[in-house]
Amino acid sequence: MGRADNMGEDGKNALHQAIASLDQSLHAIQARLGSDFPAYAALAHPEPLSIAATQDLLGPDEVLVQFIEARKWLKDDRTPAEEAFAWFISKSEVRWVKIPFGPEALAEKPAPAAQSAADGAQGRGVVRLSMSAATAI
Repeated sequence: MGRADNMGEDGKNALHQAIASLDQSLHAIQARLGSDFPAYAALAHPEPLSIAATQDLLGPDEVLVQFIEARKWLKDDRTPAEEAFAWFISKSEVRWVKIPFGPEALAEKPAPAAQSAADGAQGRGVVRLSMSAATAI
């Protein structure tokens, strides 16, 4: 049993109020940092790029690929380990597909070009691949 189990209702309520107060303080600090230091705020909490803006950054033969492990994304241990998805953005189209293998299978036999790009990603989960490398996957 944890310490919260031994805490009475009053103690739990006080703890919830303390957490809410800390959250308010944190939001106030973040708002002040954002107004006083907008360049820092933009760097620390960047807005995600739109699909169109992402496509503008890609070359004609490049595609952005993100692999998503369903089990981690859904946070559900009942999801099969081999269930995964890939999100592709090219200069002219966007696709979200279920792929018939999970991360273990991809790690065992990756396409050489995809492997070199993935090695360069250093765990960020998003890599830039040529259209031919993405097709090989």
